[in-house]
Amino acid sequence: MSSRRELTEQLMDELPASPVSFSGWRERVAGARKSPREAVQLAREANSRGEHMLALALAEGALRRLSLVASPHETVSLRQQIALALARSGETEQAFEVLQDSLVASPPDAGVLGLLGRLHKDFAERARTAADAERHLRQAGEFYAKGFALEQSFHCGINAAVLAALTGETALAQKTARCVLQLPPVEDRLWSSATIATAWMICGDEERAREALLPADRAGATRRADLAVVRKEVRKLAAVLHGDSGFYDDCFGPAAVAAFYGRGEKLSDKECARLARWLEDHRVVCAWSAVASGEEVEFLQRSAPLGVETCAVLPGAMPRSDWQKAVERACYVDLVDGGEAQVGGADELARYIATARAAARAASWDVPLLTVSAGAPPSFWESFPRESFVLREPTPKESAAATCGNGVSAVLCISTSREKDEHSLAATHLRKIWGDHPARHGSSNDSGGPCLFAWPTIADAVHGAMELQKRVQSGSVKNSCTFVLHASAGPTPDARLSDWARRVYPGRIHTTGRFADLAALEFRKKFDLSYVGTIDCQAEPLGTRLYQLRSGHGDGAAR
Repeated sequence: MSSRRELTEQLMDELPASPVSFSGWRERVAGARKSPREAVQLAREANSRGEHMLALALAEGALRRLSLVASPHETVSLRQQIALALARSGETEQAFEVLQDSLVASPPDAGVLGLLGRLHKDFAERARTAADAERHLRQAGEFYAKGFALEQSFHCGINAAVLAALTGETALAQKTARCVLQLPPVEDRLWSSATIATAWMICGDEERAREALLPADRAGATRRADLAVVRKEVRKLAAVLHGDSGFYDDCFGPAAVAAFYGRGEKLSDKECARLARWLEDHRVVCAWSAVASGEEVEFLQRSAPLGVETCAVLPGAMPRSDWQKAVERACYVDLVDGGEAQVGGADELARYIATARAAARAASWDVPLLTVSAGAPPSFWESFPRESFVLREPTPKESAAATCGNGVSAVLCISTSREKDEHSLAATHLRKIWGDHPARHGSSNDSGGPCLFAWPTIADAVHGAMELQKRVQSGSVKNSCTFVLHASAGPTPDARLSDWARRVYPGRIHTTGRFADLAALEFRKKFDLSYVGTIDCQAEPLGTRLYQLRSGHGDGAAR
């Protein structure tokens, strides 16, 4: 069986370079590995597009290769991009730690102070009491004010004005906003227009604010994650100034992200026409799909000419050469190595991943997630608030397949001592804990080491790992176990998990990025996922992402 890295290299060799395809990103990633300045630029662009995991992988990899003495400026810039990616991914505490390292390494600049202000705003939103929220807001305002005083920064100045307005200091807010309006505009059209608009909002000039928001919206068409930040701040300010958070919503054009699910071979001309109308009517700007059937290929091919950013997830190597054009035009391509899976397992896993990535992209861009299927929509779409758009009436066979097993399973790797006796003891404990639960057990070797369990669903693997972790922490299992969860195609355990398990902290549940995507899709409220780091960065641009899994009920069981 070909390795994931071999499949990735094979795929990339088959695709021609273009500015919007993943092959273009791959070339730039190769350049970023040689130049810290290129790494900073590419990480910044990835964050602007909402590809925060790519930004993390790029910046973390470059930071490991840098000497602080030799490249202090690039070191601080890379840490800023790491902190920004973590903050936009919801990892506020980790982002704060990264910036604390920057403060120790060198005197703070306006960029670092601005990010610290942003993090305190995030802390304020998550505060449990009004007093804590107000304290964080005031700290955020102080950091922004320091940054503005230090460098007359557009970013710090307007945020200092906004924070003053939000905390009731109207005179200070208007004074700071007028100072910002006197500064020469920055080259970045999005941030420049958004800053001017926000300043006019604070000064009470609604007409000029609207005039400035329109070019900001146009400039954000290719930087949706940045535009989402602008919209969020405008809504906060509008709620205070006008008592209506949607007061300026008409200045932003509608947009949506779509996920497509298909099983057949081809869409009819009538269905393609319906699909094109649906994409235009719902202002879809980004479309995700697997590349596992003719319908899915046509969906991507029909979306791209409409100006929709297409993103593809491949179930293993390129399925068919005549499908290559759909992948060539995709702005982002992911590869799922299905392993020795049962028929259909790798295809279904690619479809799951495409939906999970679409959901993450919609959240990053602050736009609706829409779902469209060729026939029967999959059962896991039932949790989405919007009804799925169906191109044709599903056949009885499709409807049955949509509600039964689909070949996607979860692998739990428990790494214990190398000693055979302790390995056997751990396996005995596992059998006692899970009893007759339908999990397939396997071991990487006969002399000890990791135990691998394949579970029929993501939920089974999560609950099994949680239960085992509780027993380890209570002392009923004496071994120092490490748990790694991974999504797989079919019930065959993935022996490569044993290598990943040796690199993570024992006694906690870790998940790979693929499992994290699917767990977030299934357990948006029940469990929390905390980004740990990226390993195997040389294998592909995204590397292997690792997360910690913990209960979402605040008990800290898996922290």
